[in-house]
Amino acid sequence: MTGNSDVVVIGPADVRAVAGTSRPTVETVVESDGFALCRTRLAGTSSWHHHGERTAYGVVLDGRGRIEFGPDPGESVDVGPGEFFVVPPGVVHREVATDDAQAALVGFAGEGPLVVDAARPRRRPSVRPRVAGDDDLSSAGTLQNVTRLTPFPDSPVQQVRGHAAGAVESSRVGTTTATTTSSATSPRARGTCSGGLDRASGNSSGRASGSTSRRPSSTAT
Repeated sequence: MTGNSDVVVIGPADVRAVAGTSRPTVETVVESDGFALCRTRLAGTSSWHHHGERTAYGVVLDGRGRIEFGPDPGESVDVGPGEFFVVPPGVVHREVATDDAQAALVGFAGEGPLVVDAARPRRRPSVRPRVAGDDDLSSAGTLQNVTRLTPFPDSPVQQVRGHAAGAVESSRVGTTTATTTSSATSPRARGTCSGGLDRASGNSSGRASGSTSRRPSSTAT
């Protein structure tokens, strides 16, 4: 781990496994009060689980898969590289890697355990997981020399995909920002940050309205 009091760079040696999570594997990248940023890797199908009181905000780094929820097999959302997803607190679900493996960066906002084992749900959740791709992104406000887009502008925690060109200065106060750079999520030049999460208190300035998110698919009637 390197950096100063304002900016910290997390290296491979700083990532640690979360005990009791073998499928998918969950590794903590950074953790602060009420928020944990983790890297997940899945081959095959996970067990049924939920995230307690936490909301899971993720972006897929590599591999295609789906998030299954509800009692019927058709109740699921597909998610692939560069796409964002949100799983609300307490929603029982499982992940299925339809490629050989799937990797994601996930931020868990809230208190309590990250993963809680559960049985397959017997009824549909009142709030479902959501997925957003390129066509669903809205402006997340402007900064000099950076484009910032968010998939879910109505969310209390903002996932942000940004493309920086030149020096970037931020005047936002009272936020915790975590970003990742990955060629899997963005083939553009170095300096592109995909999957950043801005954790703001209250209503965040610069949000745009009118974005859409991909609806879950369901074969149930």
